Amino acid sequence: MTGQSNEEIEQLVARFQNGDDPVFALLVERMTPMIRREMSLLCFNRADSDDLMQEALLGLLMAAKRFSAEAGVAFAAFACVCIRRRLWKAAKKLTTPELPQQSEVVLEELERLSDLSQSDPSEQLLLREENAAFLNRLKKQLSSMEYAVLTYHLSAYSYEEIAASCGISTKSVDNALQRVRKKLTKLL
Repeated sequence: MTGQSNEEIEQLVARFQNGDDPVFALLVERMTPMIRREMSLLCFNRADSDDLMQEALLGLLMAAKRFSAEAGVAFAAFACVCIRRRLWKAAKKLTTPELPQQSEVVLEELERLSDLSQSDPSEQLLLREENAAFLNRLKKQLSSMEYAVLTYHLSAYSYEEIAASCGISTKSVDNALQRVRKKLTKLL
């Protein structure tokens, strides 16, 4: 989206919503760098990238159809969330050998969601709301010890520091994180 303001992007979206279907190609062109950035967060082989691009474009189409300027959120931030969700659902279905374990990807995404300082304010708001809702669902699924271990882990504590803080062994920390990963995978 280099050189393209949110206002210009939102004008394209408005034209698309008013029945100017060919303008979607321009929207795709403007949003492709963001789509590629989101795809790069997931590690897939080249054969899967075409499938993921199609899923991302479906996410963009859904975002363009559902976007409302009155919501007070920039289209780019809204589209990013829609595309990210679509990519995650597609990633969950892929079972190629080069795909990293889903649980590792899930923890990396949680860590990325917890660092909102690098995004624009409207994206921060969306991500905070999404993060809070997800963490509430997650908290209901985890035991208090699992939740404490996860919280320390996301705060970059070592296994030894987590073990000392929780009064458990490092092996128990590892076991708790394995259980958390399994539960996270089921939630997604």
